[in-house]
Amino acid sequence: MDNVPSIITWNIANASGILGQKSDDPEFTKILLTHKIVCLQETVSEVNIEGYKAFSNLRKQGKGGGVTTLISNDLLHHCKLIKLHNDKTTSANLVVVKFYNPATKIRTFVVNCYIPPSNSVTKGLKHDSSQNFDYLHTTISRLREQPDDEI
Repeated sequence: MDNVPSIITWNIANASGILGQKSDDPEFTKILLTHKIVCLQETVSEVNIEGYKAFSNLRKQGKGGGVTTLISNDLLHHCKLIKLHNDKTTSANLVVVKFYNPATKIRTFVVNCYIPPSNSVTKGLKHDSSQNFDYLHTTISRLREQPDDEI
């Protein structure tokens, strides 16, 4: 892992929409396959692409939301899943993956987050943008405090 791997982030607005599973679309996967790390938002359902490990955090209820982080299999030995957000006090979806390069001793956190708009409706959840952003800020602050250890 000498170079920084390429990363793409994309709000795909439902991985399995009315036109079918997006991961079955050759044009969609062609774009994703040019990157080692793929952060997808509003996935709604599981996204699996050959050659990648998927870390997903999907909403249990509602029509939107959910995030999936896909990591190329050749990077898996350099990464570790740190956090899947399952806090009932916020409506944010969050996946955090830590990368560590032992040669350079550099650690990198990839934070994939979806925060719904305040007018979004999900049964039983309050969409408080301030609370969601505070949660995200707190999570990132805690990551910075973690020791530089190997994976």
